[in-house]
Amino acid sequence: MTMLINVPGIATDGVDWPVLPVVSSDFPLDGLVSYLAVQGAALDASDNVAALAIWYGSDAFVAPNLLTAPEIATVSDVDLIRFTRASSERLISPPAPSGGALIDKSADGFSVVFPMMLRNTTANLQGICRFFGIGMRLIVSSGTLLQVGEIDGTAVSANVSWDFDDLAVVGLTYNDDPKSLKLYRNGVEVYSSVAAGWSMDTTQVAVIGAFFSGSDFGDVDMGDVARWTRQITGPEMLAASQFMMARFGIS
Repeated sequence: MTMLINVPGIATDGVDWPVLPVVSSDFPLDGLVSYLAVQGAALDASDNVAALAIWYGSDAFVAPNLLTAPEIATVSDVDLIRFTRASSERLISPPAPSGGALIDKSADGFSVVFPMMLRNTTANLQGICRFFGIGMRLIVSSGTLLQVGEIDGTAVSANVSWDFDDLAVVGLTYNDDPKSLKLYRNGVEVYSSVAAGWSMDTTQVAVIGAFFSGSDFGDVDMGDVARWTRQITGPEMLAASQFMMARFGIS
């Protein structure tokens, strides 16, 4: 059984949202605020996303400079959005569209799920993303580590061994009371922390392709991005990750 994603709170006045992907019946919908669908995005003559101001799906991201907009690359027969470290490419969340509002955040916490790989695993400090002041990047320290930390990088951070050469689904969940952060790979929990130092900042924009202050960029290939306004559970993370794995051919 399948169903169409029904995302509440999305502005409709003046915004033309295309049809969303079909998801499995166990895909978590409670608190689902957006789904950025990379596969099937409209492209221009240069293979860039044609309308970055209004993305394909129920999320809206913009590029700081449309001349260096990320490309869509086909890798093993699936579409991935390609960020390039040398070009300092990233997408950022825009203000609410005119005539409406985006309900895209909650002080309670958040979750995000997306497939990701890096084309370069030797260059240190490659940014991946940040959401509400909590970001991810590659660090090279006796191997490749996925570092999760706050924007200023001083409060608290976590370093987890990670194979960036293979496309895998990254899952990050955060709850503000108690301050709990969990990290998943292909639906399997690989890190969990409850610490007073964790915090989120709902005034921070969402950024894909950069980390912390935006000075760290990465050679990142990324698939669909789903976001929730709460910390989803382990079984929910597994269901969302398995959907992404099937969609992007990850075994």
